[in-house]
Amino acid sequence: MRVLFVSAILVLADQVSKAIVVRTMSLYESIPIIPNFFHFTYITNDGMAFGIDFPFGYFIFSAVSLLLTLFLFWYLWSVRNHSIVIRLGLAMIIAVSYTHLTLPTILLV
Repeated sequence: MRVLFVSAILVLADQVSKAIVVRTMSLYESIPIIPNFFHFTYITNDGMAFGIDFPFGYFIFSAVSLLLTLFLFWYLWSVRNHSIVIRLGLAMIIAVSYTHLTLPTILLV
């Protein structure tokens, strides 16, 4: 399906931008984009959602994320003849769920 091209572009942009940040910025370095309002800051979240951490939590969240991603692929297939807006929205959600599965960043070295 052609809308998955949008997913691929978003995943590629995510991975490239993360690789650039890792290679060019120091941890906790902040670059002001709009002074006193918007700063680009390099931080990491070593826990899970909101920094929560518990034994085997990473595996549990990864399994749930994988199952939901597979469900989204199935749902995208089932609405393949519906509005492009619905399909593009699902393609974007699939891209985000995939990038969560690839944490930590896969460096394009």
